[in-house]
Amino acid sequence: MTRLLRSSAGKLVFLALAVVVLLAAWRVLPGALKERRFRAHQLDGGLLADPRYRVRLEAMEPEEVGQCLVCATDAATVDYLQRLLEFTREQAALARAPAGAREGVTFIMGEDRNPDNRFYQAATDYYTTDERARTEHLERNLRCLADVREYLQNHRPAGRGALSTSSPTRMSGAGFRCRCARARAGPT
Repeated sequence: MTRLLRSSAGKLVFLALAVVVLLAAWRVLPGALKERRFRAHQLDGGLLADPRYRVRLEAMEPEEVGQCLVCATDAATVDYLQRLLEFTREQAALARAPAGAREGVTFIMGEDRNPDNRFYQAATDYYTTDERARTEHLERNLRCLADVREYLQNHRPAGRGALSTSSPTRMSGAGFRCRCARARAGPT
């Protein structure tokens, strides 16, 4: 064995193995460091930009988000975590709410422009005729999520408090904004 290590071929094999081990460690190390920061609630822009960690963050309980908020250092992370804390509290309240009969509304957010493809009409037919899918309200005049949000804020169910319209899309921090392009009259 010592003879092999002393030979030039043995040295090359040893060097190649050392390089493979170092490359493997180099590849694993950033992920391990990210995981360590995540578990220690030391969040930064790198973790918030990673979709795998975003999903894990958005699945946390409010107490866990609060722990992350206490450890946050930069303003963007603090802002994200404050909005996430509000969202997780709303989700926890919804999860604790008693199940029961609730009013339902279906939004069909488009109109058929091609007579050969009657997608929106088929959806309307389905939601008005199928007993399991039918809801109390069918709204066909809204064309974007901003309109849906406004509708939900202005048409809350009778006897209920204000509706919460926070959504994971808004909470993602991606700067998503719904720009509403009103549907044009007539075919295009």
